[in-house]
This record gives sequence, structure tokens and C-alpha cells, in this order.
Amino acid sequence: AEEKANLRVLTAQLEPEQRELVLLRFAQQLKLREIAQITGLPLRTVQSRLRAALKTLKMQLEKEDWR
Repeated sequence: AEEKANLRVLTAQLEPEQRELVLLRFAQQLKLREIAQITGLPLRTVQSRLRAALKTLKMQLEKEDWR
């Protein structure tokens, strides 16, 4: 429960589309193909948007020195 709460705090600054993908992938533990089916997005779009979101999260963590 604490991990999910932390994930929601971290993703709050993401664009809504990116936040949805991150939460589906990590909070719901869905596979990329499942996310593509749910969102109606092509698999490659899901992959690239998720990659961009994770890059943004990584920069946030480094900037805020989260541990």
C-alpha cells in the first residue's frame, strides 16, 4: 500500500496520459499488450510514452534526491 501511495505521489506531476500508463503498468501490473488493448493505443505508442514517463520520473527522483 505504501509503494502504491509513493507511486501516486511521484506520478502526480506527469501528464495525464503518461500517469495512466505508469499506473496501469506498475500499480495494476499489466503487460504492455494489455495496456495497449485497454487504452486503444498501438503497442509502440504505449512503449514510447511509458519510456518517456519513466525518464521524467527518473529526473524527478534525481532532482529531489528521493530515497
